[in-house]
Amino acid sequence: MRKYLFWLLSLCLFNQVFGQSIPAMGYDAVEDYLRRGQLLGEISDKYSFSRRSLSFINDDSSYINNVRYLWEGSTIFNEEKFKVAALPLQNRYQSNTKIPYGSNDGAVIPAVGAQNLLSLGLHIKYGRLTSQLRPEYIFARNLDYEGFPSVHYDIIWMWRYIWWNRIDQPEKLANRNYNKILPGQSFVKYSFDRFSMGISTQNLWWGPGHRNAIILSNNAQGFTHFFLETNAPVVTAIGNFEGQFIAGKLRNSGKTPPQQGRTYYGATLFSPKRNEWRYISGVNFSWQPKWVKGLFLGYNKTKQLYQADLEHLQDFIPIFNKKENAFEAPIVGQSNSSQQSSVFLRWVFQPESAEIYAEFGNHGKPRKFRKWLEEPEKNRGYTLGLTKLFPLRTKQYLQFQIEVTQLQQSQREGIFDADSWYSDDYIRQGFTNKGQLLGAGIGPGGNSQYLDFSWIKGINRIGIQLERITHDNDWMLYAFSRTGDYRRHWIDFTAGLHVDWKISNILVSAKAVYVRSINYQWELVFDPDLPWFRNGRDVTNFHPAISCTVPLQWDKGYFSFLHRPRRAK
Repeated sequence: MRKYLFWLLSLCLFNQVFGQSIPAMGYDAVEDYLRRGQLLGEISDKYSFSRRSLSFINDDSSYINNVRYLWEGSTIFNEEKFKVAALPLQNRYQSNTKIPYGSNDGAVIPAVGAQNLLSLGLHIKYGRLTSQLRPEYIFARNLDYEGFPSVHYDIIWMWRYIWWNRIDQPEKLANRNYNKILPGQSFVKYSFDRFSMGISTQNLWWGPGHRNAIILSNNAQGFTHFFLETNAPVVTAIGNFEGQFIAGKLRNSGKTPPQQGRTYYGATLFSPKRNEWRYISGVNFSWQPKWVKGLFLGYNKTKQLYQADLEHLQDFIPIFNKKENAFEAPIVGQSNSSQQSSVFLRWVFQPESAEIYAEFGNHGKPRKFRKWLEEPEKNRGYTLGLTKLFPLRTKQYLQFQIEVTQLQQSQREGIFDADSWYSDDYIRQGFTNKGQLLGAGIGPGGNSQYLDFSWIKGINRIGIQLERITHDNDWMLYAFSRTGDYRRHWIDFTAGLHVDWKISNILVSAKAVYVRSINYQWELVFDPDLPWFRNGRDVTNFHPAISCTVPLQWDKGYFSFLHRPRRAK
């Protein structure tokens, strides 16, 4: 309790606050541009970039003004206390040729075939009250593709259902074309001095990672939540603080795993999940000690419970852990809440135009500090990353970026207890919303090694990315290590080209990714005449994507999509 009291007292010591926020996620190129700007010394090093929406210094520097119009929109009406602006139209198209691929794409679903996400809206401000209406329309062809293969033995299907029964992550979110209109990146909030509170359906990202966020990311569509947050870094006598508290509502997908009628020795494999919404609460906190320039230390935690299990005040607040009573728990030793937490650091070195960052997470029931010291590797996950900019010509740079994330269990006990990240044996929807993961897109038991080399000039960027993704190694070891068969690791090797380019006031982002899936769905060819070490079932997939952000210019009572500034006379 003392550490929480210390946090509250620290916030009371503030003496200065400043800021301007990008009100929604979805501007990936802009967020990367601003983060690079901090490494180059164009933006103050007082911002942690560990929580989105972003907060940064409210000034009129050319670096910030270069992209400010993208989130402030085009003014329709502006009086002293009342302002209405039209937000840019944003359209994202992407496709997969053979198998689902993609992450950190919000309402976009894992599917094969073409899909399109369209959003636009209004930004309205009246005094201290601010609202953003930015709905999203998603259409996906959602073509059929081969999922978990029927050729696996019945016992393999039984072991697979042990995982499927502990998470709401269906292979397909719809049986045909997918059409949805969603509230998207919308919110309403009231700002008072250095804090804001309100209701939002925006995506959330917590943590320092570029590629993966262990606790909360924009891998799934946003969920309705209340929030209380700092508007910008709060300057105190001991350093700068940023924070956010959320309380929200998670929904189920309503979909079942494939072949839910399967049985094993007369027992049905599929176990229906509770059909009720889940309450999620969470806290994000970062501190920049005044004594160490560029260093940020932070903490994330989320907790979720079924709606029917909300009984006491401590159930609604994530920092309080309920002391379990073995006689009251659903199963002896089992908790009725699902929790995960992480600590992180980010260290910015502006003279070197570089940053390093790390996040170390833990999921499952909270443990005493002594127990954690004894087994820090139990139920752990981590991300390590480095970004470095090398100057080329004037205002041109070469960016090198590397990030490694590991969510695979490191202990045999965790694997054979089916205790993977984002899954749970009581809240059996796991850490999901509408059937998609809220955390890192690599999923339970997944690992990722990511490399990026890019040429940079302002917001313009051309680069190549290489990534190796291991799919659910926890389950692979659970199912096949019993027989001594370690050949079945399902691994994606990807190589892609990506471009961000500003054309007039239009921002275009495009990428093309080649994906080679080795041992897709952990499948090998069943032929006793073949040698023991042989190729499995490999699949090649191509993933193109392009998005355009187009400012809407209000002029004489109508909108024009492309605004060309008038030449001075």
